[in-house]
Amino acid sequence: MTNELKEEIEAKSIFSYHLVDGSHIVAEEIDYDIENDIVYILDPMQLVNEDDGYSFREWSIIEPGQVVHLRDNKIVAQSKAPLKLRKLYLQFNLLAKMHEFLTKNEIQNIINAVDSNDASSQVGNHYKFKNKNPDDPWSRY
Repeated sequence: MTNELKEEIEAKSIFSYHLVDGSHIVAEEIDYDIENDIVYILDPMQLVNEDDGYSFREWSIIEPGQVVHLRDNKIVAQSKAPLKLRKLYLQFNLLAKMHEFLTKNEIQNIINAVDSNDASSQVGNHYKFKNKNPDDPWSRY
């Protein structure tokens, strides 16, 4: 990963939230309303702990880019997501957006080009995301 890309990812306000229902979500925080205790987020994804690692799932049925209002009293804990998690979250959202208008082959060509230059797709034991099927770019999430 280049220093420019790392700095850009680090500058993003991507947070992980542990909610009162026990779920964990990752989202880009764009604003906070102190008067009404509301956190405004974009593209929330649920982080699911599975036997072979973690995976992302859609957390809410919304249009891409639609602002979600998250009540502060529904949050147990929140923190800025670690760099590796922010990177994977951004990759997942990028794939989701590409899936809307590119074919599977076009997406696979892009992924192959990126993966050949980026050894950081292996995130270590702390965030051991799945990597089951090399022919399916979605299998790693």
